Parts: sequence; structure tokens; C-alpha cells
Amino acid sequence: MRILILIDMEGFTSYYLEDGTLFNLQIIKDGFANAYTKYPVIYIEEFLKAQQEARENKRGLWGEIDFEGME
Repeated sequence: MRILILIDMEGFTSYYLEDGTLFNLQIIKDGFANAYTKYPVIYIEEFLKAQQEARENKRGLWGEIDFEGME
């Protein structure tokens, strides 16, 4: 699988998969990352919406994890 890496003039790095998926957004949608809002980025609205949906649907980091059985 190829990954296209784009860095804009502000230094934001976008990762695109071969099928055109914005990897940065996909991992937020899946709940494996949170939207970093310290610096303005072109996709901030999409990132925040994806994060909210992941939280509401308890995906990934936002899910309920049972730590009782973990050692």
C-alpha cells in the first residue's frame, strides 16, 4: 500500500491512502486519535465532528475498557 504525504505551507502533514482516504481523519473517526486543536488546520471542522461521533459511539479510545482482567 502506498501512502501519499503532503505538507502544507503551515507545516501540517496530511497522509492519504491509495484509495484517497485522508488517514488523519480516518483514525479520528475510528477513535484511535483525537483532534489536535492547538494550531489551525484546514480540516479542523471535519476532525472535530469525527471526534465527537467517535466519542458518542464509544469507538476506540472512547470505548468502555474493562481493565479488571488486564495485567
